[in-house]
Amino acid sequence: MANYITKGVGTLRFDPQVKSTSRGRWWLILECDEGWWNLYSYWADQMGWGRWVHDRHGKLQWANNQLIRPAWGPHVSVIRREKPRKNLNRWGAQEGRKVEFWVDPFVHFNQEYWWLNARCPELLDIREFYGLRREPKMRLHLTVGRVSP
Repeated sequence: MANYITKGVGTLRFDPQVKSTSRGRWWLILECDEGWWNLYSYWADQMGWGRWVHDRHGKLQWANNQLIRPAWGPHVSVIRREKPRKNLNRWGAQEGRKVEFWVDPFVHFNQEYWWLNARCPELLDIREFYGLRREPKMRLHLTVGRVSP
């Protein structure tokens, strides 16, 4: 059972864009404080984090990895390329609104991303407001970093 003991505050961003990436329409993220990135990138650096990989000759070896800041910075993905089924005319009306959330500080990773499981009934209410399933396919989580290729 997760221990959602750490509280954060984020800002709603509809269809966010940065110079390096645009994921298209129908995205809603909760943009989070850079402190999340600072903390976990420091921790990854101090731990000498890496992974086992096969080199070009097929031999297994340890590779040090670098944690990279996500293009949108630390964030919680609320809606991921899901066109709203209702209240479409209200898309973006809550841009910039502050929302509190809770995270379990245990880090998860899948060889590509680092994240913390998140809990926020208010974000799930927003999904319902737009006519989407309350629980997203990929549960709410705070993305804190991406692994260098």
